[in-house]
Amino acid sequence: MGLFFSPAILFFAFSGALQTFNLHKTDARTGYTPPMWIQEIAQIHKSQNMNVRTKGKPKKAESDTVDPELDDAPALKKGATPNHSALPMKWFVVLMSSGLIVTTALGIYMSFSYGGYPRLAWVALIAGVVVPIALLMF
Repeated sequence: MGLFFSPAILFFAFSGALQTFNLHKTDARTGYTPPMWIQEIAQIHKSQNMNVRTKGKPKKAESDTVDPELDDAPALKKGATPNHSALPMKWFVVLMSSGLIVTTALGIYMSFSYGGYPRLAWVALIAGVVVPIALLMF
């Protein structure tokens, strides 16, 4: 079962790490437009489909150049300052995603190195790639 789910674990850990810093969203402040492949994997991660909506140039917020969609924090009153930074938690999530990717890759390596049935391991690993792709196509 571990080999079957390992491709999905790798995919969701990687795509989640990208989303942690909103790399899947357009940023009006910097002019950043994400590559289509990042938008597509984010769409699969968030909505389990490949229907990426393409938008025109992002609108600027009324008071400044910040895209309101990028603001994950609750709205603050005018003049108020946030009482904490989300950046340490974001880096923790990226570190956690990296650890999950490394340990999953180690598990795949160990199953081939120390397992007794390499053909069964290959079947489970390939099925773990093919089955989710097939389900996305429906």
